[in-house]
Amino acid sequence: MPRHAGGASCLISDRGSVQKWIRKPSFFRQKKRLVMYKKVLVPLDQSKTAEEVLPTVMQMAKKFESEVTLINILEIIPLLPSHRKEEYRILKEKAETYLGEIKKRLDSSGISGHIAIETGDPGLGVCRYAEANGTALVILSARGEQTVDRWSLGKISKKVLSHSPCPVLLVRSVTADLLRGTTVLVVDDEPDVLDTVEEQLDMCVVHKAASYERALKYLREYRYDLVVLDIMGVNGFELLKKTVARGIPTVMFTAHALTTESLSESARLGATFFLAKEKMNELNDILIEVIKAGGKPVWKKFLHGMAPYFRRTLGWTSSEEARILEEIEQIYKDANG
Repeated sequence: MPRHAGGASCLISDRGSVQKWIRKPSFFRQKKRLVMYKKVLVPLDQSKTAEEVLPTVMQMAKKFESEVTLINILEIIPLLPSHRKEEYRILKEKAETYLGEIKKRLDSSGISGHIAIETGDPGLGVCRYAEANGTALVILSARGEQTVDRWSLGKISKKVLSHSPCPVLLVRSVTADLLRGTTVLVVDDEPDVLDTVEEQLDMCVVHKAASYERALKYLREYRYDLVVLDIMGVNGFELLKKTVARGIPTVMFTAHALTTESLSESARLGATFFLAKEKMNELNDILIEVIKAGGKPVWKKFLHGMAPYFRRTLGWTSSEEARILEEIEQIYKDANG
């Protein structure tokens, strides 16, 4: 039977074990009960960890002939107010492409799929959409133990559980568990960015610093597993030198300093990777790979995949791209002996 957490019924499944759950005769015996799950809503934030729900989603959709809506809630964090429309356009196009590719996977499996793109708070946005569209079940990724009482639910999961008008199925994310409980220092002079990163890293213990001085104070007082640093406004490169000297894996995270020179300098000074704020949804995946790599740089794993993005935003020519990739590759090799 469903467990209760907050305002919604909460069904719990380990990834890959949903078949045992959906066969419980006491819960699904009668044919008329199947209409309960005619419409399923699947929130995705374009991260690999969120996508871990897809095998469960596809299994359930086939079992109950469900219609599946893939939803991405966009959080608009404009650099300047005048950039808001342009940022929305870029993020919307990216979300359409991303969700469209996953929808193709559903279509090829004979599952009726739809996509939806909304803006605002991710947790509340999911609930509003579910209520407005008659959703029967929300399926999302979560981290934690075997029972809901012991699960370390993140802020988004808690909001969905507290406000969802329908039952919620939490599918345990195995890879996200690698981040659970890690202590992360996030340094950025924009409060909205700090809050967004904290929410995205909701399985971690996050300390937020909005200035160089505050970051130094935290580095003296606490021990960190990971650091995420902005560059402009917080003297990021000086902080990078200090975190590298302390042996703390550090990801540079910037918008205003998104240049080829900053990328190269970040690699030279020992950053594990360099991420544009526009690609914030990939932060969790990168930090997970940093942990898997034992804190070593992950340039080699991610840089080639992000080259098209840097080509578009930084205007790299083919020859310049090849030069930068070769330079970063050499720095990576030197750092790894």
